[in-house]
Formats: sequence, C-alpha cells, structure tokens
Amino acid sequence: MSALVDRTISAGSLMNFLTGTWSRARAATRRAMSGGIDLVFPPECALCQAPFEAARSPMLCGDCLVSLLGRAVPRCGRCGAQTAIATPVELGCGKCQRPLLHFDGAVVLGSYEAALRDAVLRCKGKHHQLLARALGELLAEQQLAEFSYWRLGAVVPIPMHWRRRLVRGANSPDSLAEAVSRRLGTRCIVHGVSRRRATLPQSRVNADQRRKNVQGAFRASASYDWRGARVLLVDDILTTGHTCNEVGRVLRDAGAEAIFVAIMARAQGNV
Repeated sequence: MSALVDRTISAGSLMNFLTGTWSRARAATRRAMSGGIDLVFPPECALCQAPFEAARSPMLCGDCLVSLLGRAVPRCGRCGAQTAIATPVELGCGKCQRPLLHFDGAVVLGSYEAALRDAVLRCKGKHHQLLARALGELLAEQQLAEFSYWRLGAVVPIPMHWRRRLVRGANSPDSLAEAVSRRLGTRCIVHGVSRRRATLPQSRVNADQRRKNVQGAFRASASYDWRGARVLLVDDILTTGHTCNEVGRVLRDAGAEAIFVAIMARAQGNV
C-alpha cells in the first residue's frame, strides 16, 4: 500500500513538474516572439509615430499625451462646457439651462483646439482607426471614475448615415466607443441607433438650424431592449449638443433609464 502511495505521489509530482515546465516554456516563447515582433516592427505612437521602448496603452507617447490633455480646466458636469468654476450636474451652466436636455451628464477629453482638434479631425479619415482607438482608450482612462459612478450598461456611438459612411469609409465614433467599452468591460452596441435620413453636417448649418437639422433623424434599434438601460453615447465633437440630445431623446422614448455623453473634444457652443 505504501509503495502504491509513493508511486502515485511520484506520478503526480512528475505531472506537476511537466505542466509547470510547459507553462514556463510557453510563456518564454510568447515573450521572445513579442520581443522579436517589436524589434522588427517597434510599437509607435498612434499620433506622431514616435517609437516606444515597450508597448503601452493607450498607444500615445508622453509628448503627445501632454499636448492632447493640455491643462485641466473646470467644466460643467451637465454639458461638458468649460466654465469659470466646476459646475455640478444638478445645476448646469449658462450654456445648458433649458429643461429639455435628454442626457444626464457629460464628460470630455478636452477643448476643441490645438493638438486635440487636429487629432480628432484626423480620426475622421478611414486610415486612422488606430488613432481613434488610442483616443478612446485615453478618454476611458481619464474618466474611469465617472464612468464607474454612472453604472453604465451599454456604450453606443453616434451613428453616421450609410451614404456618408460610404464616402468617408469610417465613422470615428464607432472606434472611440469600442475602445471605451473594452476598457470598461461594457457592451458596445455599434448599431444601437441608426440615422434614418442623411442630415447636413452640423458644422455647415448655424446654431439656430442645428436642432431642426437632426430632429427625427434617428431611430433606436428594436433588436435591443432599452428598458431600464444606462447608456453612454460617444461622439468625437460636441458644439451645441443637438445631435447627442436628439439621440438621447430617442433612447429615452425607447425606455432607457439614463443617458450620459462622452466626447473627445468640446467646442464652446450653447447646448
């Protein structure tokens, strides 16, 4: 009986040894392959293409991070506008004082100027999804505490009409939203909202026409149960906020409980 136990223990020890050796060998191979790939194709900053010594997330070098984030400024918690002092969501600021605001709070990465403006505009091209993902990861990293507080259940990008997507080749809010959702571990519903008609770009109409331009332009997907959902809308630029507000209204009508907005760059328009 003792010999049987000894043989069993020896067999078990041998199996553990072999398993541990295999795991260590596999990990060493992964590290070697990764290092080899980095030697042939060194990781680069998604914005300036400067090489990294090691991969990092977001894929942005230190200089670009400083230029993109700029200096911290007080903002309105309701619409994300730059304010003289930080303004809580319950009060709002002079730019969002109206009762029919269909989202409950907003965060932004920074103001629509300088390096951030150039990066956001570059993301609109179809060959810059990597930069869009890096900016989305940076936004999630900077606003992680707020996102956690909001208890989000879904991340939804502001949609582009199919004809405009065909011409442009990409919709940067899709890449931004997917990067944010991965960091949060929250479902990204890329087609959660569709654009029913081809509206004019908001940048081409004046502030008074922007609300009418997007009114009735969106539809919530019937394939998702929005009842009680806590949704994060993601867009690249917010000026007057009429687009996010209209999408928020559509989702509330579909049953969503709370709507929040995450924006890469905030221009100084009135919501």
